[in-house]
This record gives sequence, C-alpha cells and structure tokens, in this order.
Amino acid sequence: MRKFFSNKRGNVAMIFALCLLPLVVLMGGAIDMSRQRGGETRAQDALDAALLAVARTGMDRPEAQLKKEALDWFKVHMGETAFNIDNFELFKEGDGLRAEVTGNIETAFLGIIGITDLKVVRDAEVNMGLTKIELAMVLDTTGSMLQTPSGQSKTKIKSLEDAAIQLVTTLDNLSKDDSMIEIGVVPFAT
Repeated sequence: MRKFFSNKRGNVAMIFALCLLPLVVLMGGAIDMSRQRGGETRAQDALDAALLAVARTGMDRPEAQLKKEALDWFKVHMGETAFNIDNFELFKEGDGLRAEVTGNIETAFLGIIGITDLKVVRDAEVNMGLTKIELAMVLDTTGSMLQTPSGQSKTKIKSLEDAAIQLVTTLDNLSKDDSMIEIGVVPFAT
C-alpha cells in the first residue's frame, strides 16, 4: 500500500482529467459568448432595419399595426438564427418610434454548468416620416452602355434610364414637399 501512495507516474493524467472540465467550460464559454455577441449585432441590425422600414409611413398608422409590421421585418432580417425572441415592444414618442427587443441565445457549452442561454437586449430609435434626401446619381454613359445584353430586349443605357426614372418617381411619391428631395445627375463618360 505504501508503494501505491508513493508512486507519482500517473499524476499528469490525473491532473489533466481534473482540469479537463474547467478547460472545456472556459473554451466553450468563449464560443458561447462569441455567439451571443454575434446575436446582439444581428439583432441590432435587424431592429434598425425594421424601424426604418415602418417609420417612413408611421405617422398616420396606429402603434399596434406598426409593432406587428416591425416585428415581421425583424424576424425576416434575423433569418434562421439561434436567437429566440422573448419580448418585442414598439412605442410612438412624438415624431419618433422607439423599439426594444429582448431575447436569448441558447448555449452550446455553458449548459454543462447550468447556463442554458445568454440574454440579449437591444433598442433603437428613429424619426418618422421622410427626412431630407440629397442624392447624386453618377450614370455610366460610355459606349459600352449602347450594347444589348444577350437575352435582353433593351440596351444597357435604356435600362439605366428606366431605373433612374423609377427611382426619382418613387422618391417623389414618398415626399409631400418638393424641398425634401434634391437630386443631382452626373453623366460618367471616359
């Protein structure tokens, strides 16, 4: 028995075995925290996009309708992620909208020590209605734009012209006041 306790050949394996769980939790915890940070960033981007999408026409619509539309936009922008929505709120405040989302990201490694999810809280604010837009369109008018791409019926320059007209028309329809939109056109030719 005395020989067994004095034998030191298996100490490294025993110490490694004792340290294995804390090492897995630390390394896995770093991965889970990275996933949480990615979820926070993606949730913030999705919340910003959702508010911008509903804010331009938000003045004339009820808060409940705006909340539903913003939540739908938020879900579309989040896509297939590990983010679970716990609560989504939207409030009209004067000429602005404020939204808050709380959710969580399920953990892959921290569950070993009982932490099954990491909380995510994001908020955003935006002014409603159309703000002043200053747009400069640089349009390619080089000779290559006279070509008609295969499978197309219009030249590149005609497609460019149609797209520019559609953009200007869309912006004009959004604005109730002509002074809110300034558009400059710069033809680009080499």
